[in-house]
Amino acid sequence: MRKDDFSQPEMFDAHIEELTRALEQRQRTHQSLKNAPDLRLTSDIRRAYQAEMGADSRSLERVLSRLLENDVPGRSRVIFLPDRNKEQEGISSMYDTTMNAVPQKKTPGKWPRRAGLLVAVFCLLLLVGGFLTVFNAMHSAKPAGTNVASAQNTPSPTPHGPIGTIVKDDVTSTEPLSWSPTGDRVAGIGADGVTPETWDVLTGTNIITYKMPFSNPSIGLMGALWSADGTRVAFAYYNGIAVFNARTAALLESLPLPSVPATVQNVQVQQFQALSWSPNERYLVTLYILVAGNTHTYQLYVWDLVTNQIVAKPASQTITNLTWSSDGKYLASWQNNDSTASNAKLDLWNTTTWQIAKTYTGVNDFSWSPDGSQMAVARNNGVQIVDTTSGNVERTFAGASGSVISGVDWQPHGTSVLVDISNNSQHTSYLSLWNTQTGVRIYTFTKYQGAFNSGQTWSSDGKYVLMSVFINPSNLPKGFRGNGAWHEVIWIAG
Repeated sequence: MRKDDFSQPEMFDAHIEELTRALEQRQRTHQSLKNAPDLRLTSDIRRAYQAEMGADSRSLERVLSRLLENDVPGRSRVIFLPDRNKEQEGISSMYDTTMNAVPQKKTPGKWPRRAGLLVAVFCLLLLVGGFLTVFNAMHSAKPAGTNVASAQNTPSPTPHGPIGTIVKDDVTSTEPLSWSPTGDRVAGIGADGVTPETWDVLTGTNIITYKMPFSNPSIGLMGALWSADGTRVAFAYYNGIAVFNARTAALLESLPLPSVPATVQNVQVQQFQALSWSPNERYLVTLYILVAGNTHTYQLYVWDLVTNQIVAKPASQTITNLTWSSDGKYLASWQNNDSTASNAKLDLWNTTTWQIAKTYTGVNDFSWSPDGSQMAVARNNGVQIVDTTSGNVERTFAGASGSVISGVDWQPHGTSVLVDISNNSQHTSYLSLWNTQTGVRIYTFTKYQGAFNSGQTWSSDGKYVLMSVFINPSNLPKGFRGNGAWHEVIWIAG
């Protein structure tokens, strides 16, 4: 049919009748609808269509009958259509001829219903196809293992208060080290103090354990890192590094300590130290240390997770912190060999040439800005905002007499830095939020002032801070009895 025929119900009916006769002939040829599903569907649609048209026709007759019953007796029972021209009469004659060929009565003006019926059939076919697709996908899916976290039971914090509001404060036997990019899980050390695990950040449930592929995994867990998409998690021990599927705990890659040549004698230290994951998720960088007799070897190991190849670059001394810039252009390596940090230094490695581009001395701690263009550098009793390219100090803040800045963490996607301040004369320590653009203090978190804090980490959206603090008896609140305990604390910071 042509497109214009759809606006003429009579021609549409004629076409339907023609198709019907063809299908009836085909039905007689097949003798049965058993082996012709398309005929069976067509027959069902036809019967539904005919029943609907019959019902509509009977309804129209009843309405017409009531109208005529109220008319004057003896008046001709004809509905007069004014201005009826010959073209309309021809259309009416064609319509009557078509109607007489079909047993059921039809009424004019039913094109919307017919079009709706065709649309309904089309939607029905789409629905059946979609159902079959879902059914096949469900049928082919493999059952999840027992060590898989439930997607329905992974809550994440929801803001419900001003900065400083505590979202969680629970006694815990675990030590959280890294918050997942998805915001619902943390990675750290299990209750036994050795086993690497991940768990739901708010409930502490849905624990997944990861089996390190090394002989002695009890030699100190250095850290845990998530991939940028949260699908993988890496755990670093002194004697090996392993990357796992975060959800299934399947081992993906591992990096054991290299074999020591037979010519090397009197090995005193052999270990990995520090770990950082590149923004493009391809590289893990760690520091390899070998001390044998009077020989001290320090090397940056750049581990390509795609090719499983290692590129080693000489390093000068023990590195305790490695962090990539967000743009991947630089790797910052920080080393501190004494408690005063007077000899501590920060090197910026160009990750294309793997040469040191800049060096900063007297650095207590550092943190990259979200875009990698700046760094927050802790020096003595202040924080400096440094331009990465030029090395110029743009502003200094957070200074206080008698205080020492021991840590600094830049807020993800934000302009605040979390500063860890210690006052040796008063034997106190606390965390403060400062604005990096204005140098103004925003908030000071003092609830666990003086308690031992093993570290803090931001949530990936920059709204929360996760702390692991130990409350010893001398720091317990008045009236509280006990021997002290670890607390997992989350508070709103953005």
